[in-house]
Amino acid sequence: MGGNTKITLRALWLVTAILLSSHALWAQPGSEKTQRAIALHESGNLTAARDQILEALKEPAASRDAYSWYVKGFIYKELYKRDDLESRVSNNREISVEAILKAIQMDTSGKLSEFNRKALKYLAQTYFNDALLIAGSLNKRNDQEARKLFGRFKELLPYYEQKPDIQPYEIDFLGRLASGYRSIYYNNRDSNQLYLTESIHCYENILRLQPEHYAANYNLAISYYNLAAYRISKIDYQTEIFELIVTQDECLKQFRLSLPYMLKADSLRPERKETLKGLMAVYLSMNDTEKSEYYRKKLEGIISSE
Repeated sequence: MGGNTKITLRALWLVTAILLSSHALWAQPGSEKTQRAIALHESGNLTAARDQILEALKEPAASRDAYSWYVKGFIYKELYKRDDLESRVSNNREISVEAILKAIQMDTSGKLSEFNRKALKYLAQTYFNDALLIAGSLNKRNDQEARKLFGRFKELLPYYEQKPDIQPYEIDFLGRLASGYRSIYYNNRDSNQLYLTESIHCYENILRLQPEHYAANYNLAISYYNLAAYRISKIDYQTEIFELIVTQDECLKQFRLSLPYMLKADSLRPERKETLKGLMAVYLSMNDTEKSEYYRKKLEGIISSE
């Protein structure tokens, strides 16, 4: 049985570059070297601008100046966009983030708050997008990288949203991660069982955040059902009687684990054919032919009315 329902992803795949258009910001007081770094940036020489702002921040006055730290963060953000936008490992991005956080800390007047917020929002969302991209092409080596990137996004969110709501982002990420883990499992069910367990944990975490989430309920039900169905498919005439009894008992437990999630999914979308097929199959696997027949007839009624 296939679980094709996917978690709805937040529309953050392509983040439009945030461009500063306020000349008033660039006219802020700062050290001579900071102003020179700005001029080099405006002339298109980002490398020289980077070197210049680093020189500026060696001076005590500039190192105590929120504006100079913001300029450093902005220049490194532009370097990230120029050089590293296709790379998920970028020193430029992280240096930019740290400089802007420093500017936020030092900007006691709040004059730079809007500029800091916009720059940090752009950078934070690139971490989120990268986390989703990795989760969408998950392998045995990069799942922790995806989690690390998402963790960095979570750390930065409160700096640019006054009342941050992490839950929608968390659900999107966990859903994509769950699908990625499940894909690894299906590549080799015998040796990759651990990844199905990880997938199940992701769906369970989604339901802790949002118990009424249809896709998580449905996909969790499918995961337990398919786990049991695959184990049954491995039984053959060479299977010892004791092993057969143990396997049947374990599979029955998996079907029972599947059932409440499938029922919940059905209560959320009672007319969805895939869920009805799931209930029909789960009850049949549990030898409850009466309830299996009930959902078969319900399914037939929906199909005949189309």
